[in-house]
Amino acid sequence: MKTISPAQLEKMLINEVKGSTFMQLIYKGVQKVRKTGNPFGEIIKRTELNVSFFGSYQNAVNNRLKKAGLEADFTANPLPWGEWFVANKIIGHKGAKYVRFYLHKNSNTKTEYFHNGDQLTGSELANAKLFFTEHSESNRQSEAGLEESEQSKPFTINIENILQINVNGEMYKVL
Repeated sequence: MKTISPAQLEKMLINEVKGSTFMQLIYKGVQKVRKTGNPFGEIIKRTELNVSFFGSYQNAVNNRLKKAGLEADFTANPLPWGEWFVANKIIGHKGAKYVRFYLHKNSNTKTEYFHNGDQLTGSELANAKLFFTEHSESNRQSEAGLEESEQSKPFTINIENILQINVNGEMYKVL
């Protein structure tokens, strides 16, 4: 396993990944939670999953529409926040860099949750999950005719939150 910085990872993703590529990703982030009545406050999650990188959202949705036998005339809106630093790869926003990935519906995802540095398990985790917010389906993709399970799911993460990534068969630890 090689060790790289977030800046080195950014350069590699920009310069070395030429087409849509499958990757294994481990990242950390803050779990989105409802605040009302939440005794936990901030919950950190560590997630390991398979993603794809350097795809076109518009093309992905249109390919799924075609596969479903529907008219493939979906046009993506501009980014709701930030701007493309490198189209379909890196987004810049308020001085930070974010990497655009796409989730896979059949990916084996492993997530662990932590509160004040301690891993949540059992009933404590079950209680915390009562305050987790759910990801919703894309209204625009639903209107185009795609069921939630068939929708393209972009996933954007701050490059600083990536802990480990497997790119082209090479595993990198990001420090």
